[in-house]
Amino acid sequence: MRRIAALLVVLCACAREAPSTGLDVVRVGYQRYISYAPLFIAQAEGYFARHGIQPELVLMPDGNTGTPLVVSGDIDVLAGPGSPGILNAIARGGNVRLVADKGSVPDSGCSQMAMVGRPGIDIGSVRRVSPSRAVAALDYFTETALASSGTKRSELEIHHIPTSVHVEALGRGSVDAVSTTEPAVTRLVTAGNHVLRDAREVVPGLTYGFLVFGERLTSRERNVGERFIAAYIEGIEAYAAGKTGRNLDIVSAATGDERDVLSRACWPPFRTESIDTIAFGAFQDWAVGRKLLDRRLGNREYWDGTFLEAAKLLRKN
Repeated sequence: MRRIAALLVVLCACAREAPSTGLDVVRVGYQRYISYAPLFIAQAEGYFARHGIQPELVLMPDGNTGTPLVVSGDIDVLAGPGSPGILNAIARGGNVRLVADKGSVPDSGCSQMAMVGRPGIDIGSVRRVSPSRAVAALDYFTETALASSGTKRSELEIHHIPTSVHVEALGRGSVDAVSTTEPAVTRLVTAGNHVLRDAREVVPGLTYGFLVFGERLTSRERNVGERFIAAYIEGIEAYAAGKTGRNLDIVSAATGDERDVLSRACWPPFRTESIDTIAFGAFQDWAVGRKLLDRRLGNREYWDGTFLEAAKLLRKN
């Protein structure tokens, strides 16, 4: 609650100090990870401004803090995980919707999400494991990966230790494995650890990150939301050019990650069409079973694909 209160103070101050640019100011909750790259690129390259949008980026301390803020309208967009908290808010009448992909597990190629084990351990021997953040998608991937090797949840010690101490924790044997995302995966492998399971082997097609629109953009100012997504799609297209010098500069500056690490890391794909609802439905079933989610939501309850459709028309005109 203290974190949320502090963020509200910052948000109120930003609202008072926002310059008069003639652009529509959109408050966006974000974190400093590779999966936010299209957002960073769209801002740096002026795509948002070209569509009449001025993003006000509000740094979230974790993936769950932004849920009450987007539900209350204190931020307009939450770029974050498709969490049970967001889905519960929708089920309970919250006027928020998932509107675009912010990171998916591919069916082939590399995936930015993986379980990394300490030297010498195999997946069947893992008992002490740490998903790197308290994010349900990482817990889901972890439990599903270990279940496939015959390990029951009741046999596990599940911790959530900070990413900053993963190398040390694995080196000392404090945990057997961690589930994390890039560029942490690359850092851990460079330190002598090894990938036990890649997410595409376990949860292919799963969209684990989304852009979530609050009531302002879903109802009162849908045109602003459509223009926001149009700029975001342009950011995805520029990101798809790969690890160009320009993209590396932008992502490194925004995340604080070293260019060398970013150049070796797996960059996640982003969909500009609908998500894989079957894969996301399986995640929901897991969350219901863990009593994290009230009930499984129908696709039309949580997903609004009309913003993507409208954004594509805007870009043609």
